[in-house]
Amino acid sequence: MRFLGLSLAASVPDAKTMWVFREELKEHKLTEKLFDRFDECLRALNVELKSGQIVDATFVTVRSSEQAGRECTHQGSAIPIEWGKEPHKLAQKDTDARWTKKNGESIYGYKDHVNVDRDTKLITAWEDTPAQSA
Repeated sequence: MRFLGLSLAASVPDAKTMWVFREELKEHKLTEKLFDRFDECLRALNVELKSGQIVDATFVTVRSSEQAGRECTHQGSAIPIEWGKEPHKLAQKDTDARWTKKNGESIYGYKDHVNVDRDTKLITAWEDTPAQSA
């Protein structure tokens, strides 16, 4: 809240608005440009991010039926034909997420890859991939 200058009574976007915004950033390939601009601002303030890096890869699960994820995985990256016959069904499925296993537990979702400056805790690089990605 302090970083964004928000008060307790401030109006904030809902999750759907944030999701749509993120998808538009991805579609127009603007995420990296935003990080580059942020780096420029930090350099202008003489903030150096050279204290070492913390690298983290965290799984982010997706709320989706187990069957939906398995159907998508078995079809590879293709969307099953039957989903196209029912547009409302397709709208409810996350077709980009994938299955993976960690410590014997099945996870359906994504993996966030994050580099963080050790001293400032500022994110210096970020990427998300389907969970099965290396």
